[in-house]
This record gives sequence, structure tokens and C-alpha cells, in this order.
Amino acid sequence: LAPFYSAAHREAGGYWTENRQHMRVFYPLMGLSLGVVDVQRPQLYNAELLAEMASTAKNRAKRSVSNALCIERRAPLASARQAHTQVS
Repeated sequence: LAPFYSAAHREAGGYWTENRQHMRVFYPLMGLSLGVVDVQRPQLYNAELLAEMASTAKNRAKRSVSNALCIERRAPLASARQAHTQVS
């Protein structure tokens, strides 16, 4: 997101401005953190596992100091793999 800030703001690591209470405050530069779940065959995952994977990816990305992309890759549930194999 650096291109959206002036050189002076990038150098300072943020900018000073007035908040809603008319007090002067320093805001650090924003970053962008993404948590992604990589699922090749969605039918092999249940909602609980997908939610857990998304939460893990998001939390890992948010721990980063700057911009981050964290991709969570886990093998599907053994029971789902087995059921899919029996159906195929």
C-alpha cells in the first residue's frame, strides 16, 4: 500500500492528523494481510475444518508486521478421503 502514501509519510512510518475528538494523533501506515485456504477438492473437507484452516491462515497473516499473504494447506480429512474413494 506504500504507493498510496507520500514519501514523507512512508519515511515517518505514518502520519499525524486530527481524530474525531479533534485531538492530534499519529496513525501508522496501513498494511494488507491475507489469509488464504488452498483447497484442491472441496468435497473432501467439512465446514469445521475449513473454518479452522481459515482462522489459522488469518491469524498467521495478522501477526506479520507488514503486508502478508499466508496460505494454509492441509490434507483433507482421512474419513472424507476414504468415503470419496469408495464412491468413485
